Amino acid sequence: MPELPEVETVRRTLINFVLKKKIVSVDVLYPNIIEDDIDEFIENVSNQVINDIDRIGKFLIFKLDNTAFVSHLRMEGKYHYVDQYIPLNKHDH
Repeated sequence: MPELPEVETVRRTLINFVLKKKIVSVDVLYPNIIEDDIDEFIENVSNQVINDIDRIGKFLIFKLDNTAFVSHLRMEGKYHYVDQYIPLNKHDH
């Protein structure tokens, strides 16, 4: 599990790639990763722009136009930013 400085580094790096980008659609590949209603999550996040990413402890808060969602890096400690046409790996969520 990443430590606080690593989470902050991930936040700052991620901002360079996703700030002001629009989330066109969402595919939930592993339903257990969403704590609330999956369909509601998809509806609330789709077609929203990422306006900021904050951090509280080891949680990242993605602030969108009309909502926000919380993400945790889990044990892996990283996000992958790839072209939408790249095939997913077995453990990509």
